[in-house]
Amino acid sequence: MKNDKRAKIQEQKEQLADLFSLPHDIVCGASNVSIIGSMRVVIENYKGILEYDKDVILLQGKQSKIKVCGNCLKVRSYNEEEIIIDGQIDGVLFIK
Repeated sequence: MKNDKRAKIQEQKEQLADLFSLPHDIVCGASNVSIIGSMRVVIENYKGILEYDKDVILLQGKQSKIKVCGNCLKVRSYNEEEIIIDGQIDGVLFIK
């Protein structure tokens, strides 16, 4: 029941964002992921780092977990709002 209510509220937020042409990442709290080639990922609106090694970096997003997979991964920089990950990026997964 609680998950149904959350899903309905999320759907309403998305509809409002569409109706008023507002950015979904701001209205819904969604993470914004930018992949630059196969060597860099920039992630905005994340909460924290859950796992960190050279092959996998797992982040807690506001709505889901974000898993960056690759080789020689390293955090180039991070702050409260964004994290920049460098290395050979093989993929980015969103885990609910």
